[in-house]
Amino acid sequence: MTRLRIHRGGFSLVELITVVGVLALLIGILVPVVSTARRQARATRCIANLQQWGQAFQMYASAYNHSFAMHSAPDATELLWWEVLAEFNSDIRGSLLCPEAVDARDESRGPGDGVQLNYPPGSASYAWRARTYSVAAPVWTVRGDWRGSYGLNYWVLRPNTKFQASELVRFPPKDSASIPFLGDCTVPTDYPNSSNHPPRNLTEPEAKNTLPFCIDRHRMAVNMAFLDGHVERVGLAELFKLKWSESYVPRDVVVPAP
Repeated sequence: MTRLRIHRGGFSLVELITVVGVLALLIGILVPVVSTARRQARATRCIANLQQWGQAFQMYASAYNHSFAMHSAPDATELLWWEVLAEFNSDIRGSLLCPEAVDARDESRGPGDGVQLNYPPGSASYAWRARTYSVAAPVWTVRGDWRGSYGLNYWVLRPNTKFQASELVRFPPKDSASIPFLGDCTVPTDYPNSSNHPPRNLTEPEAKNTLPFCIDRHRMAVNMAFLDGHVERVGLAELFKLKWSESYVPRDVVVPAP
């Protein structure tokens, strides 16, 4: 009597190990590629935001005789730079945020009235937070609660300050393509000077005399809009060679590794 042998299909242990190894190899190749593509997409969105603000500034300058001056709201409250440019930008809140730094460290709302509160600055991966107030006797009232990832070069303004006129950027600027206007930053505004240095930790802010634009947000670089409206990626060491103000002295700086 002849016996029939039945062969059951299936994978051997060696075949299973081979398949798992191939899948692991593919995942190891694809994950960094996808991560890089996502990061590049976020950087592209960041550049688009800065281009939007640069266009708003160009329209503002054209409408206001080639100047950029802080002015007051009808209730005598001083407007911040994004509020000044609001009439030329239809998406203020969205374009204030770099996709790499959307959330603020402190999301609590705090009291609705009273004096300005001190909120923590941003960092490479966190947005700053700021409030604007309206003067309404007997107390101030909150007019805007903002989160942002970009900082303005303060020297392009015309505020009433203690700073000397020799520091301010003269309008219309001759070297508009080389003067920074707005870029990735840990605070809403800053006035860079020749004594600024890089922070010891490029992912966290430092309080004393560091350049808040110097953060590792886009792989040892930040995105920066210039007065002529163009936007470019600027390496962290190159930030110290830019013409921030009339008296700023460019210099070579060694930026620590992250």
